[in-house]
Amino acid sequence: MILSADNSPPTHRAPCFTAAIRGREVLFISEATAFGGHETMALRAAACLSQAGARVKFRCWPGNHRLIQAIADANNSGASIETDAAAAGDVALGSLRWWTRTHEAEEARSFLAKDKSFVRILVQGRIDSGLVTLHAARHVGKRLLSYVPMAHTLLQMGVNTFPRIRELILRHHYASASAFITIDAFVENDLRHRGVSCPIQVVENWIPTPTPKEVTDRYTARERLKLPTHASIVATIGRVDFRQKGHLYLLDALTSHSAQMNDVHWLIVGDGPDSAILRKKVEAAGWHANCHFLPWVKGGMDQIYEAVDAVALPSNYEGVPLVMLEALARRIPVIGSDLDGIASWLPKIARFDRRSTKSITLALRHALDPSQRVEYDIAFTRALLATESSHFLEAWAGALIKLTDTKNI
Repeated sequence: MILSADNSPPTHRAPCFTAAIRGREVLFISEATAFGGHETMALRAAACLSQAGARVKFRCWPGNHRLIQAIADANNSGASIETDAAAAGDVALGSLRWWTRTHEAEEARSFLAKDKSFVRILVQGRIDSGLVTLHAARHVGKRLLSYVPMAHTLLQMGVNTFPRIRELILRHHYASASAFITIDAFVENDLRHRGVSCPIQVVENWIPTPTPKEVTDRYTARERLKLPTHASIVATIGRVDFRQKGHLYLLDALTSHSAQMNDVHWLIVGDGPDSAILRKKVEAAGWHANCHFLPWVKGGMDQIYEAVDAVALPSNYEGVPLVMLEALARRIPVIGSDLDGIASWLPKIARFDRRSTKSITLALRHALDPSQRVEYDIAFTRALLATESSHFLEAWAGALIKLTDTKNI
């Protein structure tokens, strides 16, 4: 976790909001049971704020060991974040079950009633996460800002079981937050369409400046990871979850157009609930010789980015994927489904209809063609600008100050 490209806090005069947040108590709360891109971004915000002089605490579920370790790593890199591993944890069908969790709700109400923080931020991957804390804060009359990266409908997320009834429940959850922080104007628009009338601030995602520990050529990077040294390699990086991430769309495209794709190898980085199923489907499709599975890589993702030619995001829904920003900042072409934050970042030739194998393969061929690289210039430049940490810090400080002003709540 860093504040500037040279790994040190900015020495220039702090902007007004950054100065105003110094000495303030800032509480982040997460009930997430996994550690994904949104938790990563919340932790980056917490680290930046703490390095700017805020007193930051991060309350999380005690079983989220990856998040707890990430907080420790941030502190070892210069942050000062107090960890409170005592939050409730998200459960399946949380929207329908949160009101039955009486013991956890009572604990959350007791904690929040005593809390004296200047501002509280609930880190929610979706509005139906973090519900114990969300409703406990409303019960005890404490203001709580919701930090969400997406606001899709259940039908958009592929949920077809009683969607209308469940949407009514979700509207109740949306109405329970005092205000929202989100990551893009398109999400702000989605929130308004979901009936949100309270204040919303947009703070775009930030990625650290690419600073690999050593400069490694592609051949060496692939040898270290035991990947083919001369093939074209496209990577999917992230949670293996078919409902959101859409791995099977890419598998179908590769196998349906095998004559065109036989020189392409697919690197799958990460794990998730559908990892074992994906391995079986790759085997059944006869693509196992061109497919490579890697777990999350210790020591950072630079060694992955050094080894690949392109990154694919065949998602059903997204916010603004960190993997996309990280790859673009390293001038690696990205292709993705023509929706959400992907559509607002990628050039037209890089976006595809995820249900069309022809559309996917065409986008992938463009990404692998060096003569088409110029089409990515705007996206490459924009992603590099997203590495400017002082802007990220000022945006977060500004959002917290503005949304905590009682005149705006």
